[in-house]
Amino acid sequence: MLNGRPFKNKEIETPDRRRIPSVFKELEQELRDIPGEEQFHATFAREVSYFPWEDEKTLVVDLLQENPIGGRQSVDEDAKVEELIESLQGCFSLHSKDRLTNIAETIVPAVRCVKAAHRSLEENVDPQYAAGFLEFGRTCAKIEEITIKEHTEIYAEFEASRARVAEYRAMLDEACMRREKLWDDFEERINTIMKPSLDLAKELPAKTERTIAEVEKQSKKQFKTESQEQRIKDILTKLM
Repeated sequence: MLNGRPFKNKEIETPDRRRIPSVFKELEQELRDIPGEEQFHATFAREVSYFPWEDEKTLVVDLLQENPIGGRQSVDEDAKVEELIESLQGCFSLHSKDRLTNIAETIVPAVRCVKAAHRSLEENVDPQYAAGFLEFGRTCAKIEEITIKEHTEIYAEFEASRARVAEYRAMLDEACMRREKLWDDFEERINTIMKPSLDLAKELPAKTERTIAEVEKQSKKQFKTESQEQRIKDILTKLM
């Protein structure tokens, strides 16, 4: 039942998805026919006549009138199916209206912004400004290219320097290892050479004392012998 009347006598308001509003076809065709740079000023100097809507509500009304939510449905003999379809009618209708409203609220501001941008470009941008802007863009691109080239060269030099530093570090480590080995060999040879001298130096005081004692002993013996000889000489001298 719908509004107190049987379902068979009521038109079901469902969107006809096979129809596409003409505004979307025209918009799609216009987007395909965007002119090149040489035709820019000639094409966008005129007003866009295919989009007469200036707010979202007007577009929603036109879309609802052009694509009315309704259509004849065949009468189903099954009462349960009729009741099910009747219960879903409001949901489908509300969903369809919400979709059309969302589409209108999306398209109208976008087209308005594009039209304002086209008017601004047509009225405010002069050839000298455009040429200067293009020259600025080319200069920026050239500076960017030079900067990238310099960065590449600097990075290459950095990598080469890092490789050389690593090589020098390896050479320095090898030289340090050789120096340590030479120092160990030097200490070993010094110890080998100096050990006999050190041992001799340790024994030298005792040998010196023994030598001194021996010399003193010999000196005393010799002095004693010389004294006896002198006395004999004195006696012989007196006897003569």
